[in-house]
Amino acid sequence: MIVGVKIQNFKGIKGSPWLNLDNFHVLVGPNGSGKSTFLDAIEFVRACLIDGPRAAVEQRVPEYRDLTFLRQGGPIEFDVRLRFLDSPADALGTLNYRLGLLDDEKVGIRVTEELLERVSHRASLLPKHRSVRGTRLVGKTRSGSDFYRRESGTYQDTFQFVP
Repeated sequence: MIVGVKIQNFKGIKGSPWLNLDNFHVLVGPNGSGKSTFLDAIEFVRACLIDGPRAAVEQRVPEYRDLTFLRQGGPIEFDVRLRFLDSPADALGTLNYRLGLLDDEKVGIRVTEELLERVSHRASLLPKHRSVRGTRLVGKTRSGSDFYRRESGTYQDTFQFVP
C-alpha cells in the first residue's frame, strides 16, 4: 500500500511536502489544481520501473522537459513510501523508494538516483518536515554502480542494473 508520496519538478508540481496517505483518500480541488498530475506521477513511477525511464517519458510527451515544472527542465524526483500488509512481507515494515531522473545531453534520459530503503517505524511517524534516513537496501554508488544489502548486512556493489 502506498502510504506517502513526495514529488519534485513534475508537470505542475514544483515541489510537494510529504503527502501522507491512508487506506482511503479523496482528491478534491478546482480544475488545474494537480489532482490528475498527482495520479500521473504515481503511474509515471510505475512505468519507469516496468518500461524504463525513456519509454515512460515517450508515452507521455515528445520531450523530457515537457514533464518538468513550467517546462524548465532539470531533475524530476519522486519518493514513494510503501507498507506491505500481508505476511511475511509485513516484516519489512515501511519502505521508501526514491527515483531521480534527468535529461542528459550526451546519453538522454538517465536515472540520477534510485534508492530503496527501509524506514524505521519511528521515522514513518515523524512530522512531515523531518527527514530520517532508514537502512539502504538498493541504490547507486557515487561511481554509478548499483548495490544491494545482503541479509548478512554486507553490501554488494559490483553489478549494473540494465534497462
